[in-house]
Amino acid sequence: MSKIIIYDNKNILIADLDRTESRKLRHDFDIASNTQKGQCSVFENEYRAIFKKYKIIHSISLKKQLKKIEKIFKYHKEG
Repeated sequence: MSKIIIYDNKNILIADLDRTESRKLRHDFDIASNTQKGQCSVFENEYRAIFKKYKIIHSISLKKQLKKIEKIFKYHKEG
């Protein structure tokens, strides 16, 4: 199981990633212009991350928290 960290200006989300899912969507459009007529297909990829446990940290000094986390992950390697 992997850890995922998402942060913005005020909050840090730390979660245990369970699995990811992706699917490809197709949208069909009718084209009616002076030069072309017919259909156009547009493909769109959708990704989802499913996680089970999470913790939100509210931090005023976000830079200090991020530096601590970066130090932990800099020296941490999974076997």
